[in-house]
Amino acid sequence: MSPSVLRSHIYSQAIAESIAETDATLTFANGPKADQAFNQTLLMRVYIFEGEINNFDNIMDDLKLTKSLGTDTSLTFGYFMSSQSINMSWLWNSSCSKLQEVTQRLSTRLLKMK
Repeated sequence: MSPSVLRSHIYSQAIAESIAETDATLTFANGPKADQAFNQTLLMRVYIFEGEINNFDNIMDDLKLTKSLGTDTSLTFGYFMSSQSINMSWLWNSSCSKLQEVTQRLSTRLLKMK
């Protein structure tokens, strides 16, 4: 095994063990390399969260009275009111984190632990 492959295997192993348990192994979860060992250097942990907008209401009102006092003069009285109600729910679940390879390609593959 070359030194670079050995280093990437140690790094990948450390990430797998930090999530799962000792002697956990990483394999590709999908694609043409499905179920083959993952021995690459770059890896990222992806967290899953869900956001739900329960209420995002807003209302604005602009009331004004203008009195012309001549050809180039006017007097304006007004009232402006704005109200916004924001109610959001966020579900952040780190126990459902996923591992994903890091590449320069647009399509990356998920990894699984055994």
